Amino acid sequence: MILERSGIYLELLRDNLIPMPGLYDLVDSLKSAGYRIAIASSSILDHIKMVLQGLKLEDKFDVVVSGDQVKHSKPNPEIYLTAATALGVKPEESLALEDASSGVQAAKNAGMMCIAVPNEYTRDGDFSRADLIVSGLGDISVNTVKTLSR
Repeated sequence: MILERSGIYLELLRDNLIPMPGLYDLVDSLKSAGYRIAIASSSILDHIKMVLQGLKLEDKFDVVVSGDQVKHSKPNPEIYLTAATALGVKPEESLALEDASSGVQAAKNAGMMCIAVPNEYTRDGDFSRADLIVSGLGDISVNTVKTLSR
């Protein structure tokens, strides 16, 4: 039953992938500027890989840390600390992009700067701890990242 449900979920996810506006430009500009980037998602690794493959982004991220690779979920900072360690960077020199209030809490609990990018499902959340709140990924540039990462 669980495997069947998981298969249906993956099929629905794969068939309905729509990237956030500005995603490709932001990822490409960060990579071109020499930034190492990671995914620190509460989703399970198979789902993350499927989404990355569906969006043709599987070769863009240096590190992927999933919810099934850590013991504690957000707002615990473990997932962000794990990603920073895998990237070889200090958390205080890192910047997280988050669409959920628990993710903002996790990033801040890890000692990172954080930009909140609420979506239609999370926009009513508490993003007060974020260092910057934007309406979409298109509002973030390499200069924004440089300014916040200092």
